[in-house]
Amino acid sequence: SENHFFPEASSIVRLMQSSRGSFRREAFALVGKLCQFARSVVLSDHAGDTSPESQNDNMLPLGTLIPSVLSAERDPTIFASLMEMILTYIAVFQGNGNDPWKYLDPSLFTKSLSKTVRRACYGAPAIGWGPTILPIVASLPILDVATEPNHDATEREERMKGTEVRPLPLLAVESLWDGHKSAVGVTDTAAIVSAVIECVTFLMLRRPKENHPQFSLDCWRKCGQLLLESLVYFFMEAPDSGYGPAAASLDGLCTTLSRDILKLDTASCDEGIGDRGVSNIANWLWGEEGLQSALFR
Repeated sequence: SENHFFPEASSIVRLMQSSRGSFRREAFALVGKLCQFARSVVLSDHAGDTSPESQNDNMLPLGTLIPSVLSAERDPTIFASLMEMILTYIAVFQGNGNDPWKYLDPSLFTKSLSKTVRRACYGAPAIGWGPTILPIVASLPILDVATEPNHDATEREERMKGTEVRPLPLLAVESLWDGHKSAVGVTDTAAIVSAVIECVTFLMLRRPKENHPQFSLDCWRKCGQLLLESLVYFFMEAPDSGYGPAAASLDGLCTTLSRDILKLDTASCDEGIGDRGVSNIANWLWGEEGLQSALFR
């Protein structure tokens, strides 16, 4: 007899696409738990085979669903459970030694993610979804994709930026940085900027290997520029918040900045650093055109 679970996959899909936010939120939370404790629902016995005949009819088609539900979501109360579900889905493949991007189109997913974080998840508290961004970015393959127009940018910013090619991880982090301008308050802004710092530090310190090749020099400089812009935000743009949650979030941002700048500085002085990203831009990053220029604008 065939194995069935209750509710069936088709029922969960309908809940994930429901017009009622409460249904979607609970469906995303449920699917996250299924990824953890009922892996056969999302991971077939033929994990390396993406052909239709290898897929169980009652498996959740998350590889197809995730980009569309992420791009369509607008309810700020839902993003914490949605992003946690996505991260858990990616982790269940990696935990089994499989590649999640054989099921989930990385370019399509990154474009959906970028659209969402560029709008700061539509006002969702960043403390709920911000911590999921680094492990998601870390898992993305380094494929190049053309940037899309940012309708929240000024005409001058778009004209200067133009259409460029970016590796998927960097495209996601750039969009996250754009999202700090859409955040609803200091607490969310600081959390988003902290996530940007953690991501670019990770990318610049990651050792290159077959599935994580080098960025171009221009892309490494963009990583460094995002770090410097984060520094400028903290010292020159962040308001004096006094006490309360906003002050605590800025303290957390300060801790992240000081910790990660120390990591990068230490790595820059290490002769055995090899081909890691920070070694490609160390002279620029710590020199007059980099850190010194940012601090003394």
